[in-house]
Amino acid sequence: MRLDHGEAFNAAIAGLQRQFRAIERNAANSLSFAPKDELATHVHGAIAEAAVAKLLGSYCNLSSKDRRIPDVYPNVEVRSSPNLDSPLIIRAKDPDDRKYYLVVGLYPI
Repeated sequence: MRLDHGEAFNAAIAGLQRQFRAIERNAANSLSFAPKDELATHVHGAIAEAAVAKLLGSYCNLSSKDRRIPDVYPNVEVRSSPNLDSPLIIRAKDPDDRKYYLVVGLYPI
């Protein structure tokens, strides 16, 4: 599934917004590894969510501050990584009633 440039641009703006919100709340990296560029991580994560929403024909709420809302309506969480050998990371606090998707790669690929 590919996003057109407008869809990817809108998702990238949401990723920027997420990074600035994370900075405001002094959020610590919750992953077991330190990303080299947290801004890029948020941007590519938001693009991955938009791609999954498009694939499923669903809605992706990219602008909500409420982190309890699923990434993709109604119950989908999206994880992303640039690495082909990355595992799907599910944390102990993640809701059990959600479906989890792993998107591998970076836009525009």
